[in-house]
Amino acid sequence: MTRGWPTRIPVLSAPICTKEKLSERARNKLLCVLADLGGYGRQIGAAWRAKELLRAVIGLSPNQTGVATTGHRLRRAFHAFFTFCGTIGASVPEIVTLAQTISTWRTEIARGVLTGHSNAAAEGVNRLVKLVYRGAFGFTNVTHQQRRSRYTASRSTRPEWLHTVNTSAAPCVVT
Repeated sequence: MTRGWPTRIPVLSAPICTKEKLSERARNKLLCVLADLGGYGRQIGAAWRAKELLRAVIGLSPNQTGVATTGHRLRRAFHAFFTFCGTIGASVPEIVTLAQTISTWRTEIARGVLTGHSNAAAEGVNRLVKLVYRGAFGFTNVTHQQRRSRYTASRSTRPEWLHTVNTSAAPCVVT
């Protein structure tokens, strides 16, 4: 038992559930059980509610709903999130930090929710590039580094546009 945490929290050993899958009765039961656990349980319950309010903001995106949202609905959702974080969540340092971060990025988040655009594709490519570099890290021989990079990037999901690199001494002839 570390930091005063209970040795086993029954609610947290259950499968992770989202608000959409919980009935109102189950949601209330979850929050009551967390509250019965004491200070740490109440903090976990507050963090869960803050997460759900933030998911409500993101859930207004046209990618989630299929229809464009209005600035008014988005402002109401942000207001509900920040009101919760400033009142009930103010006693939990992690919620305060989350609210500060969301406040800092509020304009960008609002723009993303209103337009439905995301940089997820670019982030995925960046992740692949980092994976390739990590796989080839430490090689001093350029040929070996290129070979390791190709090996890392050459999975069954390799895109058509990613052609092999010829590392042999023979000149490459393009036909």
